[in-house]
Amino acid sequence: MVPTQEHHPSPFRSERVLSALLCAALLLAAAGCDTDAPPARSGASAAAPSSGSSRIDEINLIAMPVPVNLESLPGVDGVMLKVFAVDSRHPHTQPIRTGTLELLLFDGLVRPSAAMTNGCLHQWSFPAVELSGYAFTTTTIGTGYTFRLGWGLDRPHQEQITLIARYLAPGGAAIYSAPSYLPMPKR
Repeated sequence: MVPTQEHHPSPFRSERVLSALLCAALLLAAAGCDTDAPPARSGASAAAPSSGSSRIDEINLIAMPVPVNLESLPGVDGVMLKVFAVDSRHPHTQPIRTGTLELLLFDGLVRPSAAMTNGCLHQWSFPAVELSGYAFTTTTIGTGYTFRLGWGLDRPHQEQITLIARYLAPGGAAIYSAPSYLPMPKR
């Protein structure tokens, strides 16, 4: 007789979400992503839209491990990333239906703090109504958003860059992802 192991489902939703995000990292082929840092949050409570719709408790960002070349000219000029919104009442990631998703690029390393958006090199802003063009849905993970973003003339100059996703709820609360750190190639 072959010994069997008992499987006990985890009582913690965040472990299921983390597992789903790790699967998403594989889908993105981001073998060096910094996804295990604890999420940095700002605001006293989770953003809760009107009853019947999902709320956002946590934002997770998974970035390609290096900046990418998005145009025909030589050299890197942008980033590729995925963003997932978590509603702790649901086992899968949820669509963002209200508020604004912002993606922040910093030149150098930025540690999580309430003032981490000071000195942002470049910012992309997406109101919820504009996110459908970036959305994808899977039965395993839920809904997420894929972005290919160029930084234009705001090219970073330091050896590393920091990416942070920020969700701004309609009531003004802000929820931050953990930072993702990427090395910048030498020119």
